[in-house]
Amino acid sequence: MFKARWARRTDAARVKVFFEASMELEELPGEPGAFPRSWKESFRPGRAFRFCVVEDDERRVVGSCTIHDHFSTYRGRPIVGVEDVFVEESARGRGAGRTLLAFAERHAKSLSAARLELHVRDDNEARRLYERFGFETLPYYWMQKPLRPVKRAPRPA
Repeated sequence: MFKARWARRTDAARVKVFFEASMELEELPGEPGAFPRSWKESFRPGRAFRFCVVEDDERRVVGSCTIHDHFSTYRGRPIVGVEDVFVEESARGRGAGRTLLAFAERHAKSLSAARLELHVRDDNEARRLYERFGFETLPYYWMQKPLRPVKRAPRPA
């Protein structure tokens, strides 16, 4: 039996392992220092996202994801996004991933969200889990324009 909850500061080391594994699996080019910045931001009051973890019966963290709150202007209601889903191999196929998704769905329903959404690569075997959970493939492209961080000039003394 698995249980999901919002991450605590003491979960940082385990979540970092899953965060980096998720980026590697998705072949995302991470930036140096991305996890420490993301972790710190997730605990800031008024933050737009939080980390969620799933524990096994021994209360060992075996997976994580990030949950983002957005707003749909054409629906006039929140939408909730799920990203960076990763479950360690020993817990796959046993309900840990489903537990993370159910936690995200409960959160979305608590906000009266219009939908729960996620992005996944075509070749990611977790797609089957997402489809069984009720996610539908949409006929849209997911596009991005990478931006470089702005280098700010030092302030005059």
